[in-house]
Amino acid sequence: MPGKLKLAFWVLIAIMACALPAAASEFSADVMISAGGQQMPSKLYIKGEMQRMEMTTPGGQMINIVDFKTGNMLTLMPAQKMYIEHKSLDDASLRQIQEFRDGKPGKAKKIGSEKVAGYKTDVYQLTDPESGQAKIWYAPKLKYPVKTEGQGPMGKHSMTLSNIKEGGVAAGVFKVPAGYQKLQMPKGMPRGGMGGGMGGGGARGGVGQ
Repeated sequence: MPGKLKLAFWVLIAIMACALPAAASEFSADVMISAGGQQMPSKLYIKGEMQRMEMTTPGGQMINIVDFKTGNMLTLMPAQKMYIEHKSLDDASLRQIQEFRDGKPGKAKKIGSEKVAGYKTDVYQLTDPESGQAKIWYAPKLKYPVKTEGQGPMGKHSMTLSNIKEGGVAAGVFKVPAGYQKLQMPKGMPRGGMGGGMGGGGARGGVGQ
């Protein structure tokens, strides 16, 4: 991955560590990510087990596509027409996904309920010794958080959804576009698991073309 996009990759990991995953829902939304003193407008697509997020960063556009059924993630770099494949999220991440689907989040403590972006949300507090703290506004109807705020090794970060549109997500947005070349993952980049618990959720982000 080109050096100028490495920061964006890690920012995405930090933000999506707080964004507990989608289950059987389908929607698109605009997303504003704040991390490292930067504001990054993004676009999110959810369809069943698939998630894609398109993030605009100072280093260019970056796309993550996650398949929660297989635990695999793709990172696309449109400017270079390249992509990296990350195999198999760790067991802790997949277990946390299932817990939220079942409505029984393990490490998260429910602290209240609020209406955010037009959706009723359950508000959770997460604390992890390695990843830090996060507050999550989780919308049961979407099976996804509409807002997160966190404090971790990279400092403060947040994610807010707006312009949410249910349905109408094409399956093709979760595929690698024709003409993209596969790039081997550089040493030092996460391969598979991205840490347990809250940190493991980091791979849950997606970004699109």
